[in-house]
Amino acid sequence: MNNKESNKNKHVLITGGNQGIGLATAMLLAGKGEYDITIGCRNRERAEGAVRKIGEKAKNGNGQQIGWLPLDLANLRSVQALVDKIVEDGM
Repeated sequence: MNNKESNKNKHVLITGGNQGIGLATAMLLAGKGEYDITIGCRNRERAEGAVRKIGEKAKNGNGQQIGWLPLDLANLRSVQALVDKIVEDGM
């Protein structure tokens, strides 16, 4: 996801966005319609399920982008890979 390609939306990255407070935050922001949302998660299956839930809450007419990137906060290589991806994509 490249924020330069989206319309006027702000881009947020939410760690742990597949459950709990992270998911609740992502769903709240999706409902506002002003944010492109990326969640960072370890588990692909859980992340994809959360992206579907968040996408259902999104305001369809605003061109919101909802996605996920792999992230394990206990693994510094995973954190660095996420940072590299963000820089590479210009988020």
